[in-house]
Amino acid sequence: WGEHEITDFSVERRTIRFRRKSKIQDRQWESTFEGTLQGDGLTGTVKSEMGDVEVKGVRLGAAAIGTWNLDVTGEWGTVKQRLLVHPDMTGLYGTIPVKKIELEDGKLTFGLVVPFGDDEFTMDFAGKIDDTKLAGQMTTSRGSQEIKGVKVVRRGRRPGNM
Repeated sequence: WGEHEITDFSVERRTIRFRRKSKIQDRQWESTFEGTLQGDGLTGTVKSEMGDVEVKGVRLGAAAIGTWNLDVTGEWGTVKQRLLVHPDMTGLYGTIPVKKIELEDGKLTFGLVVPFGDDEFTMDFAGKIDDTKLAGQMTTSRGSQEIKGVKVVRRGRRPGNM
């Protein structure tokens, strides 16, 4: 609520800085922020004439974001698949777009529509993330498939780099 204007935004290495002008009803004030990105978290300080306030934040969906190598097991056997989860919680299941991926309390869910000739069918996934492992089921009108996956962790990148 109110009006807020961010200026002088900068990111240098893992440090974020900006100025903010705020107006709520007849009251106006300015503040600055400086914080550090570390892994999937952000810690920093907001400074204003009202004092300093320490802040902490965590990237939403961080446990899911990235590439997952999957083993999909059904009545025909096991096949390899890939799930890509973007930071905006959309993604790709193989080459099929996934519009909305949800993560709550370690439970990952998404649905997708697969075109098949003149028809299409729906697939719904529900599973659980445990660190870098994913396990769950993909359910369709033709039955379900067990899915187990491992998150691809890229070595050599510093956490929090943008």
